[in-house]
Amino acid sequence: MQREYTALETLLEPKKRETLRNSQALWVKYQSDDCRVPYVLFSKDKAEFAGPACTIELKAARALQLRAWRDALGSL
Repeated sequence: MQREYTALETLLEPKKRETLRNSQALWVKYQSDDCRVPYVLFSKDKAEFAGPACTIELKAARALQLRAWRDALGSL
């Protein structure tokens, strides 16, 4: 995900780069908060699987989103 973020960021002018940084900061907080939920809902055994799985899934989805945005910029 970080690689895709950096690749997209380098294509942007300063104002758009700042918007992306703000969005990414909000996304990181969302991902962190959302992936803590299994530790509240489930037993330790289940949470130790569900929490990391949540993190992997959300980061993979974000990486794909960032790549799609970068690809779209390249086709303009």
